[in-house]
Amino acid sequence: MSNDTANSGTVTRPNQVCDPNHGGARNLAQWFNTACLVAPANYTFGNMSVGTIKGPGQDCLDLSLQRNFPIPHWHESNLNFRMEGFNAFNHVQLSAPNVTVGSSTYGQVTSAGTQRQMQAAVRLTF
Repeated sequence: MSNDTANSGTVTRPNQVCDPNHGGARNLAQWFNTACLVAPANYTFGNMSVGTIKGPGQDCLDLSLQRNFPIPHWHESNLNFRMEGFNAFNHVQLSAPNVTVGSSTYGQVTSAGTQRQMQAAVRLTF
């Protein structure tokens, strides 16, 4: 809740009147059925439990490729090349939807995680 309806000084949960995960297509403007969560009466606690709303899943693959190249004429020396890719297939990682009843972005997904990141490193060991 965006305000403390229970007047308890803690976070107040809304009342759940139906399953918010069913009833419509999921899109960024409305990820869940916002009509299923309503404000409780003044000075009462809501009945919604933790983990009720299912957010977007994660689909991320991190890859690493490494190769050692021996250096001739140097005793036990190697040149190591390493390439790493985070979120290698560049899938969109949506953040959790806003679940604060009364907020202007209530029910919306307003951000996403990081895009693909690549890094390379070279190390000389001797």
